[in-house]
Amino acid sequence: MQLSKATSNNPVITGLSGSNALTIGNKSVPQTITGPVNVNGTLNYNYNVPAVTGSTWNWIVAEGNKTSGGATNSIGVTWNQPVSTTSTGTLKLVKTNNDCVGDTSILTATIYKLRIGITAPVSACKAFSVVVNASSDGTFSAGNTLTAQLSNATGSFATPVSIGSVLLVGNGFNQAAIINATIPINIANGTNYRIRIISSTGSFVGDTSAAISIIKPDLGADITRSKCIGFTYDLVQNYTDAALTYAYFTQAFGALAQPGSVEVGVYQVVATNAIGCKDTATITVNNYPKPNLGADKTISKCPIETVDLTTLFTTTGLTTAWDVATPASVQTTGTYRLIVTNTNGCKDTAFVTFSNYAKPDIGADFTRSKCVGFGYDLRSDFTDVNLTYTYFSNAFNVIASANNVVA
Repeated sequence: MQLSKATSNNPVITGLSGSNALTIGNKSVPQTITGPVNVNGTLNYNYNVPAVTGSTWNWIVAEGNKTSGGATNSIGVTWNQPVSTTSTGTLKLVKTNNDCVGDTSILTATIYKLRIGITAPVSACKAFSVVVNASSDGTFSAGNTLTAQLSNATGSFATPVSIGSVLLVGNGFNQAAIINATIPINIANGTNYRIRIISSTGSFVGDTSAAISIIKPDLGADITRSKCIGFTYDLVQNYTDAALTYAYFTQAFGALAQPGSVEVGVYQVVATNAIGCKDTATITVNNYPKPNLGADKTISKCPIETVDLTTLFTTTGLTTAWDVATPASVQTTGTYRLIVTNTNGCKDTAFVTFSNYAKPDIGADFTRSKCVGFGYDLRSDFTDVNLTYTYFSNAFNVIASANNVVA
């Protein structure tokens, strides 16, 4: 069969040769590939061209790998990580339309070796803010969030804790950001904590900081102390760790000039360690009960009598100290002191003053005479109504009838 040969550029011309028709279609033209041209190695990006019914697509990737699509008008690509800071990758598309092979569409991408650097403090305090500086080598799009994560005390990120983040608002290369982070309060003390930064779009884990010391002083539970009435209390004696610096305050955190000598009240102590971390405790000062001997005593006695000082005061449960060697038998008049001490060391003092009663004076001995056959009334010689008289024989036997003695 002999056919006429017909060729045509656009528009399409249909030539006739006998009963056979030859249709010449439009040649497929190169299409613009839509997708990012500044990319990061190891991250995935999506590319596409307009969809045309009846077309087929063949994507070819250099310096990357297909991750999705590839036989349609779209493709996912993970670009290879550059050896140094950047490299170049190409994405080629050969589109066939009605069995015609069109020109090749090409997209050239600059591939960056993504890195998120970090600068963080070498020490931090629980519940306090820290500034984490992030710097990137590579490209990020607006809407990407950088998050600072804290490791555990051994530096492991097995269960990291997010401590702060920042939202990037612009597109660009080598972006810098400041993350205001807060160290959790309920973590263990440690000297090997680390901070790292992760990105959300694309998902990437950045560098890890150097070791960070997070050590909070521990003053323990609040305490209550007691003192004796009339004395002050020394707050300083309770906290003696030489590695800490202590500051003492009133309950309302007013200045306290003499923490070593305070009265009853509520006080605050703040301990600070070498890296500036603090802890606070409350000290409540009360009074112990004071022993009470009561009022001083004054007593009198006859000159020849002795006095038992130990019976004059109630001292049960108390330690006693008299200023006389034998307080249970004192004859010399004067003033004596008693100091008692309870089990808390608190004391009370009392004084006993005693004197001798005045001795009656019935004068010198004398002699009386009577008539034979009569008795003598001894009572007639002693008539002071303020005195009580008792009469004795020469042998100190009581005379029953002092009003009628014979001789």
